[in-house]
Amino acid sequence: MAISCERPPTSDSHTIVMKKSSKPSPGESSSSRTPLASAHTTDCMCVKSSPEHSHRFLRVEKSHFEVPIAFFAQMPPEIHNLIGFTSGRGLVVEEPLVFSGHTVDQFRKLLWAFISYPSIELRQFTLEELLSINELAHKYYQLDVRAWAISALAGIVNHPCSPLRTASSQLFLRVLRLAVLCNKPELSLSIQIKWITRLHWHQLSPTPAILIADIFNLRHLLSHAYYMHLVLMQSPSKPPRFKKDPELTPKQNMHVQCGYYSLMSYWRHLQTTPPEFKRSAQCDNHRQCVEAWKMRWYKASSRLCPHPEIDVLSRLRFMQDTLEADLLLGVCLTVQCRTQALASVSKKREEIANNLHHHFDL
Repeated sequence: MAISCERPPTSDSHTIVMKKSSKPSPGESSSSRTPLASAHTTDCMCVKSSPEHSHRFLRVEKSHFEVPIAFFAQMPPEIHNLIGFTSGRGLVVEEPLVFSGHTVDQFRKLLWAFISYPSIELRQFTLEELLSINELAHKYYQLDVRAWAISALAGIVNHPCSPLRTASSQLFLRVLRLAVLCNKPELSLSIQIKWITRLHWHQLSPTPAILIADIFNLRHLLSHAYYMHLVLMQSPSKPPRFKKDPELTPKQNMHVQCGYYSLMSYWRHLQTTPPEFKRSAQCDNHRQCVEAWKMRWYKASSRLCPHPEIDVLSRLRFMQDTLEADLLLGVCLTVQCRTQALASVSKKREEIANNLHHHFDL
């Protein structure tokens, strides 16, 4: 299909028109077409002359784009030098600037967003396209488009039906990397929490999370990824063990080993040291409640547990479920003390989950 590229009949150098020989799609008038110029050089029939330096020619793979000069405005001087912009490359179609590392269609979507800004329609992009726009906007210093794209991505990620509920590790890697690069700590934390949840549900491998969390120094995600790495290393039918993983660096294996010995020691401490709870106003003999709590805790901790010793968080959940079903606990403690005692187990789990980094020496 032949494509005719031409400058529009206007002095606005930001506007570039792509005209195809085919008819407009249903409901689309020719005047509403995307303000982009893109064509293979063999298909480009004509490019009308335009004001000097109002545009540059740019090649992606085998396709040429006529790009407004404003597209390069926020690039730092070193990038201008790197791509040949400063030396005048791209002034003629025979010597275009060359962009690589992405497809023609990905760059076309970025240029579409650049020219459409600030009236960009989010609904016209898939999640994959939005991620690509975000990544290329960061790569090519399109700060306005990047700000729009990261805001749109945050809305999607934090939606009740977030795609991260079923996303692959690769998608988590991409969105988290963007959140970090765009300096969005709240978005970064939200993504980390969702990833950690998926790790604890045994839905994703912890290795990709370890790799990116280590690169960007994301301590919370890294500690939970190390934790789940240790849990998956254990076998229910064998004694606890630590084994170096060849996929991890020596330093990462060292942190995992620190966590192994620390968590094993901590669980043995917890077995004989139940979490404390405050005396309720209705309790007349709190010492009796405390002693009964300790006895039932010891009894529950001696029960056969389906979780490995290293999995302190799951073991505490098992302990809580066991004690909630313990009829003697309800007899020996006041109602208020029993409620607070069980709540202390939840608090202990939360405390451990929020401070796992200490066990891994992070």
